[in-house]
Amino acid sequence: MKADLMQAWQDMDRPLEIPENISNIKKKGKLKAVLHYEDGSYKEFFIKLGADYYITIKKKKYLLIPQCIERGKQPAIHYYYNNPWPIEFMHTKSNLTALEFWSKKLRDLMPEDVKETLALVKVDAGVLHAAVESDWLKSMYARPGITTKMIILIIGAVLVIILILLQVTGTVDILGWISGAAGG
Repeated sequence: MKADLMQAWQDMDRPLEIPENISNIKKKGKLKAVLHYEDGSYKEFFIKLGADYYITIKKKKYLLIPQCIERGKQPAIHYYYNNPWPIEFMHTKSNLTALEFWSKKLRDLMPEDVKETLALVKVDAGVLHAAVESDWLKSMYARPGITTKMIILIIGAVLVIILILLQVTGTVDILGWISGAAGG
C-alpha cells in the first residue's frame, strides 16, 4: 500500500497526459464524474478539466487517473464517496464452467468423461443465453398454460361449490339424496 502511494505521488510530477482516444473530453470541456454513496445511490457531476491531477466534488478532492476514465460517447470516471481513488473497471473473463451448474450429488453420479467435458466448457453470456433459451432447460420448469389435469380440478371445484350453494339455499337436498333419506 505504501509503495502504491509513493508511486502515485511520484507520478504526480509528470504532466497529465490524456490519451488521444478520449480527446473529446477537451472538445466538450466536461468529464462526467459519478459519485457512488454508501447507501447504493449515486449522483452524476460534470466537471471541467484543468491541468490538475485531481477534481473537486462537493468540496472534496478526488484523484484523476487517466486509465480509470471510461471511454465512450460521454467519458466518465467513477468514485466512491470520500475515497480519492477512482474505481477502475477491468475486464475479466468468466471462470465459471458448466460443471458448476450441477449439484454435488449429481456430479458424484456423473461419469468422469462427462465431468471433464463440462469442466472445459466456459460459461459466458452467449453460452448462458443458449442454455436459457434451449428446450432442455425450459422443460425443467413448469410450462405456462393450463393442463388437462388443471381443467378437471377447476371443473370439479366449481361443481362442488354449485352443489354446496344448492344445498344451502334449499333448492336441492343433496345430503338427503346421498344418504337415501330423500323421498321420491
